[in-house]
Amino acid sequence: MLVSAASDAANNNQGADIQEAAKLVEQLLGDDAQRTANEGLALVFFGTALGNEEHEKIRLLAEKAPAVGPKQKISIKSSIDTRPGKFAPWQVTNTSQNDLHHCLILTGAVPDREKIVNYAGGELLLNELILPPAGFMRKTVNDTQQAVLLRTMIANVPRGALLYVPRLSARGTVTFQSPCYLSITKSAHVSLWCDEGTVDRQAVSNLERAKTRRR
Repeated sequence: MLVSAASDAANNNQGADIQEAAKLVEQLLGDDAQRTANEGLALVFFGTALGNEEHEKIRLLAEKAPAVGPKQKISIKSSIDTRPGKFAPWQVTNTSQNDLHHCLILTGAVPDREKIVNYAGGELLLNELILPPAGFMRKTVNDTQQAVLLRTMIANVPRGALLYVPRLSARGTVTFQSPCYLSITKSAHVSLWCDEGTVDRQAVSNLERAKTRRR
């Protein structure tokens, strides 16, 4: 009985300590700390969405551009470097027999919306289970949940990069970074326009392997 009573008292004291810590955190950060952070997340979302919109405009312009000469059969290989120590750079190799000139390369990464929503749902549930009992104010909890939703919106925006290469020699490779989170990417592709021809939305050859290696 004494052991049980001591255990209950310790648990109660621990709960009280956590609640006091929560109040202290809110006092130190201020009532609007998370809301201010959320405003920053909202700006990130609008910037990311605007960047994606401009990316698609460039694609449309490239598709409508008049040919500068007779088109040839060209081929490329697109992949992600999975070697240790590399920050997952994308690679495009000219597998054609001839050099390619005035190359415009566009990448695209389509987010896995189902996985992103599942992640967000788990985080929202966990916040509701942990934060209120810990003593955080309802306003803090609501602002924290809003941050989860904003991060979800950001993650759901397709990502891509743009690269111009004056000359890509036969069997030559260009390496560059493309903004995306591999773990929540459903599919990825590369498009290339050049004087000699076009390759449109070629799937990245080793995406699944890259996702496994980067976990």
